[in-house]
Amino acid sequence: MVRSNLYAENTVNHLRVASAQILSVPGHFKENFSKHLALIKLAVANGVDVILFPELSLTAYEPKMIKDLVPLVEQFDLSEVQDISNRHNLTILLGLPTKGTTNPRISLRIFQANLEPIDYSKQLLHEDELAYFEPGSQQEFLEVKAVKIVPGICYETMQEKHNEIALAEKADLYLASVAKDQQGILKAVEHYQKLYHNTGVITLVSNCIGPMDGVICAGMSTVIHRHDSLVLLNEKEEGLLIYDYHLGQVRKVLLPLEI
Repeated sequence: MVRSNLYAENTVNHLRVASAQILSVPGHFKENFSKHLALIKLAVANGVDVILFPELSLTAYEPKMIKDLVPLVEQFDLSEVQDISNRHNLTILLGLPTKGTTNPRISLRIFQANLEPIDYSKQLLHEDELAYFEPGSQQEFLEVKAVKIVPGICYETMQEKHNEIALAEKADLYLASVAKDQQGILKAVEHYQKLYHNTGVITLVSNCIGPMDGVICAGMSTVIHRHDSLVLLNEKEEGLLIYDYHLGQVRKVLLPLEI
């Protein structure tokens, strides 16, 4: 696959991070996976180095059905994602449920070129999640093109305890994988704006669209890299929000209607 020629040669060392916005059909992870692949390939074609997917993007955020889905997801072949990561030096953070000790965990599976995938599991759960999930116990950190990156998942990214982890690591970029309705995403963006104002930590937000756990996900995937936020994906658009970290530039690339 040929990378896009939209960028000048002198930007080749710039870090490009993509927030993926996707409509996942609850429980239909095989069909959802095909759309994930399309977005990953779109990222490759646009010279992206890191792509972040929303919370539980492979299955959709449906707590009541997750426990039954975990064994099926565990058996599902994700090797094509690793192959793409290897070939294109692309770091991929894919939202999926993983097996815990007693209950499933809300996780990001992190694929890095020529490395074994690792799982980062949400450490701070909302009280509504405690009946269905168990928390993770370890934070993962990434460094891509000398940029320090801290991933977080939805509720925890709005908690001071998790924000302090990013600050302790002197993070340059905070990745927030979320599943939120309109009220929830507006509240989250306000929080990330305050975080940037107080600390200078840039936040890239990946949200889903469509039905989720009895509500409608609102999209509005964004990057907060100054006092205001730049929202380029609306509540109906599926695609990528691509942020050039070194240039401070943002653009969107939409997924074709037919994939």
